[in-house]
This record gives sequence, C-alpha cells and structure tokens, in this order.
Amino acid sequence: MPQSIIEFVKIHAPNFAMKVFTNFAEGIRGVDVIYMTRIQKERFKNSEEYENVKGSFILTPKILNESREDDEDYDILGRNDNKLPIVMHPLPRVDEIAPEVDADERAAYFRQAQNGVYVRMALLKMVLGVL
Repeated sequence: MPQSIIEFVKIHAPNFAMKVFTNFAEGIRGVDVIYMTRIQKERFKNSEEYENVKGSFILTPKILNESREDDEDYDILGRNDNKLPIVMHPLPRVDEIAPEVDADERAAYFRQAQNGVYVRMALLKMVLGVL
C-alpha cells in the first residue's frame, strides 16, 4: 500500500482501524470475507517491480482453511464457522486463487458473477423503461 494512501486514511478517517500486513496469511486471519483481485501489472512503474510481487498473494485451500483456525469461539452472527470466510473476486483471475479453491463452498466468485448478470439485466430494463 502506498504510504500516501495510508496517510490519507489516517487524516480523513481518524476513527478507522487500519492494519498493514506484508504476510497474506496473517492479513486474512479471522476475516469473514476475502475480496481478491489480481496484481495489476499496469499499475507498476516498471516490469521489475511487478515481477517482484507477482505470485506473492495466492489463495490456496491451506491458507483459506488456516484463516479461521484460531477462531473457535468466533461466531458473532450465529453462523457455522466452516462457511467463513467467503471468497469474492471480480473475475477473470490470473493466478491469485488456486483452482482447487473453486470447489470450496466458501468460493462465492462464480455466484457473484452470475448475480452480476441479473443486476445488469435489471439496470438495463430500468434505463430502457421496460420495468
């Protein structure tokens, strides 16, 4: 995360609790939702910077399962801990989520994409005055 963004959040949202992690597994420990995106090559100043971080943040079944291992009593909403965290992604993906995660019921990205189709259909109908 660029230091300028960290400073901006500190100034404009002083009550916001912000944590910075350099270890992916540590950063997702205990969360309810993981929103993954690809590392965007086009946002780096040069290809060397991109190559240094490419593949650094890959969600595997092992990392996903370990993300809630220490939270046996964490069940604030009365849900089954085995169903958390859910994993979201805007798709398409590159290599940031291991294909083995696709079969996990916590992987919500295909449902997310399908629901996005219905939302766009409804918006088009509203814009065209069909609804």
